[in-house]
Amino acid sequence: MLRYRLGLLVAVWMSAAAHVVAQAPTAAHELDAIVVTGDRAETPIASSTSAVSRLSASDMEILPITDITDALGFLPGVTFFNRDGVGRDGVANVRGFYGGGEAEYLIVLRDGVPMNDAETGIVDWDTLALAGVHSIEMLRGAAGSLYGDAALGGVVNLLTSGSAEPATALSMAGGTFGAMDGSLYSQGDLGGRAYTLSLAKHANDGYRNHAERQADGAVGSISLLDGDRSSLRLALSQNWTRSDSPGPLTGRAVAVDPRASSPFYGLDHSDERRSRQSLVGDIELNSSATMSGNITRRSRRSDVTRTLPLSPDFADT
Repeated sequence: MLRYRLGLLVAVWMSAAAHVVAQAPTAAHELDAIVVTGDRAETPIASSTSAVSRLSASDMEILPITDITDALGFLPGVTFFNRDGVGRDGVANVRGFYGGGEAEYLIVLRDGVPMNDAETGIVDWDTLALAGVHSIEMLRGAAGSLYGDAALGGVVNLLTSGSAEPATALSMAGGTFGAMDGSLYSQGDLGGRAYTLSLAKHANDGYRNHAERQADGAVGSISLLDGDRSSLRLALSQNWTRSDSPGPLTGRAVAVDPRASSPFYGLDHSDERRSRQSLVGDIELNSSATMSGNITRRSRRSDVTRTLPLSPDFADT
């Protein structure tokens, strides 16, 4: 009888232990995000020696954002001001570096290809579609040794998935003051070559008189060579921006009509077209090092009429 009870006790204990082990949750290990912008090499973000922030695709899915400037506004040290009064025509302020629309102090890359204007360094944020961007990396602080003397405030790298899996995304939005936004993104395989295509359009009448603005952009790439240790792709972009400027108002004029435009700025208009063609290549040197480079041609055509305010009561166009 004693032997029977002992055997029954051991069997019950082993059954209970097995039940506990079966119910134990599987341990989850989340790996550190890998960033490339800060050190120009794949580095875990926790080990990066630079002030680097990253927004992943899952982050952007849950954030209340509609464009690139909205997304960057969730990163520390970044603020955007809008010159048109309706949330567009953004100007970046990065850790106090603020160009006021005359300079950017910020290098913007799309898969490593510079998107800044070659002459002024300005970025047309309205033509950078959020669709197709898989993650955003930002290096805050001066990065002239890595990216040139224009990167006083930092560097933004917009990274696409790089996948040839077919995908399409379409977005349309409208609002007051004649606001209209649309974007189309497509990626897939074209004749055995991976491609991406991103189209963006924005238009609004502006809050004030003589403040209309339109912006159109197209960015695309196609793979030319995809080997085991090397790759080569062609990247193209075309931007077109048309805008009017209502000019500043005195406090007395604002009290009379806050939506009025300055009489000195009645002829102010900007019509700019920018194009960019790049050959982007990568070659694996060894298991831990890859060399990347690009050859880029950029052009800009502008028709601009501007007024210089010399005093509150006098200006020169």
